[in-house]
Amino acid sequence: MIDIDDIVEKIETKEDFLYFLNCLIRDHKHNDWENSNLNDYLSSMEGWVESMDGFYKNQQDLITLDKIHKNELSWKVFAQILFAAKMYE
Repeated sequence: MIDIDDIVEKIETKEDFLYFLNCLIRDHKHNDWENSNLNDYLSSMEGWVESMDGFYKNQQDLITLDKIHKNELSWKVFAQILFAAKMYE
């Protein structure tokens, strides 16, 4: 079984992100998500983006936090948003 959390942490390139998306799609097909319909998923994504500064502060990931404030999102951060939205409330 693929650990998507591990995949997210290793994302550096567009190709890595595409692999992650493929794994996320398979995960959705085979597992129950907290936010399984599109409306709930997008609402969760909105909530995560609104509060993700706190996540990165708690993780002491000040480099990512700084990049977010400079609008320099990476493929990894975008993947983290999509991944978090499957379960964020």
